[in-house]
Amino acid sequence: MRRVPVGLVATALLLPSTLAVMGTAILGPVLPDLFKHFADTPHVDYLAPLVLTMPSICIALFSTLAGFVGDKIGRRRFLLVALTAYGFVGVAPMALDSLVVILVSRFVLGLTEAVILTMSTTMIVDYFKGPEREKWLAYQTALAAISAVVFSLLGGMFGGLGWRGPFIAYSSSLLMFLLVWLFTHKPDSSDISHNLKPVRDTSWRSVLTPRLIGICAISGFASVIFFTLPIDLGMALHAVGLRNPAAIGGVMAVSTLGIAAGTLLFRVLASRPPATILAMAFGLAGVGFVTISHVDDFRLMAGAAFVNQVGCGIALPTLLTWSMRDLPFEARGRSMGIFQSSFAAGQFFSAIAITAAAHAAGGVLPGFQILGAITLGAALLASIAHWAIKPKADSLTAT
Repeated sequence: MRRVPVGLVATALLLPSTLAVMGTAILGPVLPDLFKHFADTPHVDYLAPLVLTMPSICIALFSTLAGFVGDKIGRRRFLLVALTAYGFVGVAPMALDSLVVILVSRFVLGLTEAVILTMSTTMIVDYFKGPEREKWLAYQTALAAISAVVFSLLGGMFGGLGWRGPFIAYSSSLLMFLLVWLFTHKPDSSDISHNLKPVRDTSWRSVLTPRLIGICAISGFASVIFFTLPIDLGMALHAVGLRNPAAIGGVMAVSTLGIAAGTLLFRVLASRPPATILAMAFGLAGVGFVTISHVDDFRLMAGAAFVNQVGCGIALPTLLTWSMRDLPFEARGRSMGIFQSSFAAGQFFSAIAITAAAHAAGGVLPGFQILGAITLGAALLASIAHWAIKPKADSLTAT
């Protein structure tokens, strides 16, 4: 079988993960125009925002099913079908003039995103092992964070063509289809023997182990932390007097770079037990939240947000690697789907978390202090867990 350079294989599998980010980020700048165009549509105040959030809801609901189907019919084949469908369904709103029909297309787009995100990540786990696997999973996190900034800028540029303009970017999935088709292949025994456990029971009962359920619960919590600042940092900046949209965007871009920095730190820390790494990750995120709640200068707030996002950048690849460790090849798709569902559910609840905390504390900045205290509590629990396990046996690179 023809061998493809590792970098090309990794690139082909990393790029599709950005499509889930694009699904929301690229439309943010044109949401006001969407409201205006469909102003006469009943309940537009509720329906228009769903154009952005519908795909994320689908990822939460259908990633587990996507993983199950991928395990049955083949991950590469399923990924190629989803990339093709994403391109055509993604650009469909350019020719549609019914908000309800557009929402139907966004629902279908969300189904393809669930497949793409689950299959591409599972295939990274299939193709790579040990430090190499950790490297590419970390790069996936960094790429998703950076692409969110890029897509927001592109959304503004394409928005100059009207609210339909940004939808043209969804056709990029067809280029990704070409990369996956050219540079990947269905793994055979020679590819996966190094990380394949003896075949055993792969029923749902065997996949839904207490270990995986626990990791997914932690991942849901980590996702709330991960998405709180991208959604709510603007409110905190407003509270300290920064009102210029461009300046707010700049601060948010700086904080997002912290995720990339965190993924680099993860690569240094990956030989340590997961509990140790998560204690550090949640500690940094919690310190960032608490600091945001106590500063009154947007520059200090930008620094605190950067620290928070460094912690988030450490946490996500840690949980990804931990959840996939020691799983038999035949069950990885389902396991990754369960993980992605829990993480996407956390994204949904992150929009509610700061609102609930702000109501409880009497303001957005005190609300961040509550989130910080909870996150620091999670760091303390992770530290305690470190002493309750055998570090060498439970390190991420143990297998």
